[in-house]
Amino acid sequence: MRRPPKREAKIEMTPFLDSLVIMMSLICLVLVVMIMPVIQNPQQYKVLSFSQLVKAMQRKTPAGLQPVYIDCHPDRAVVLPGDISVSVQDILLHGNPIDRLLARIQANADKEYVVLLARPGSFAVYRHLRKELIRRGIVAGSDVLPSNAVLDWKKEIKELNIHLPET
Repeated sequence: MRRPPKREAKIEMTPFLDSLVIMMSLICLVLVVMIMPVIQNPQQYKVLSFSQLVKAMQRKTPAGLQPVYIDCHPDRAVVLPGDISVSVQDILLHGNPIDRLLARIQANADKEYVVLLARPGSFAVYRHLRKELIRRGIVAGSDVLPSNAVLDWKKEIKELNIHLPET
């Protein structure tokens, strides 16, 4: 009895190609999501750059820009340093303390920048301030804090070597 002839195995590549296309799409999506904030505010990358932070810490002097922190709570925003608190209703009013602060920072854009500190439940306040910073063209960074975090600004100001700006 004769052996059946060998057949060449056919391999279907369609499932592999589908998976490859999906993976390439996800990689492109991740790259776009990471690059969009830098495109919207090119100076933000320079402000939050890890290499500049390391250089500043090695020199033991602050970088060229001085940070102003705005702590976003669900019911208010607090400016640090200075402990200026503005309620949600007052944030929308023209001429409130945060509005005056942002006008000052906009005038001194080469000396100061803003860091928004977001807490759980403070998205409305954070989003309003973020839109205002983008509208004014102010360099900004952001960070997330837990709701129970207590900022002891007076203690940390000496360690951060930050000079209080004149208001």
